[in-house]
Amino acid sequence: AMLLRAATRHRSPLARLGLDFRRGGRRGLAAVNMALLQKLRSQSGAPIKDCKKALEASNGDMDEALEWMKKQGSLLRNKRSDQEASQGLVGVAFSGTDTGALVELSTETDSVARLEMIHDLVNGMLQSILKSPQLGDSAVVELSTDAIEDLPYGEQGESKIKDAVAEAVLQVRE
Repeated sequence: AMLLRAATRHRSPLARLGLDFRRGGRRGLAAVNMALLQKLRSQSGAPIKDCKKALEASNGDMDEALEWMKKQGSLLRNKRSDQEASQGLVGVAFSGTDTGALVELSTETDSVARLEMIHDLVNGMLQSILKSPQLGDSAVVELSTDAIEDLPYGEQGESKIKDAVAEAVLQVRE
């Protein structure tokens, strides 16, 4: 009896994550397999806990889980939008001799502003703005935050800037 008590006191690492398949898991997590969890984690960069929740919510469908995480990222962004963001990063880019863009991305801490992912985000935003038809022929054009968020993002414009920002918020939790 003493040995049995000692064995039940210690939980396996999988059980600590809520993925103890020997007992059928808890809260229906038996459907979440480790390979799928690791794949989602590597694609999204989100914490394991969030990946697990996404896979639970989508019944193990990877695409639905990614969509769920994007929605959660935008919800987190909206929830944190009232936090003071006194740090950040300013990016400048030029196209030719007469066109330039300036972007300020505010963060809560300077350590987040120094992340390579945030630098890549700002550079991608600058490139999207420089490609934007909204610039026109004016000497100076100021774009609203909403206008910038709706611009295409990425090499082929496969997503919008707001999606890239939501993904970054989900990864850095700020």
